[in-house]
Amino acid sequence: MGRKPRASKPSPSISSKALTHALNTPIRISFEHYKPGNTYCLCESEKDEIKNFLNSLRMLSSMTWQQVFGQGGKPGNKTGLAYTKYSDNSLNIERPSNISGDLEIAGFRAGIASRFFGVTIENVFHVIWFDPHHKICTG
Repeated sequence: MGRKPRASKPSPSISSKALTHALNTPIRISFEHYKPGNTYCLCESEKDEIKNFLNSLRMLSSMTWQQVFGQGGKPGNKTGLAYTKYSDNSLNIERPSNISGDLEIAGFRAGIASRFFGVTIENVFHVIWFDPHHKICTG
């Protein structure tokens, strides 16, 4: 007798890949979706702000997601890079058209008011904005 053909599995979508990453794997940083020259470009920052952004990106790339999630917390009690997820309606800027609505935008602290924002796809954090004056979100 012949074997029954197996049903093929659907290939995973980019949105499901974005949400599945190994908690203990070091984070990689990408600027693939970053658009230089926009309002929230690194070039709009002062020298000290740029230094803080780069130090925070270096710190992020030396951590695992488990370590990052441990630095979250409630407003007023956040520590370290203060990882925070944002809904689109909590942002004062529109999501870039090349970033799927399935991908959650997250931000990290890079100084007292400075933040950088992006999305995670697999184990890569894709930077999309630098916000030296905390204008992208009001919270």
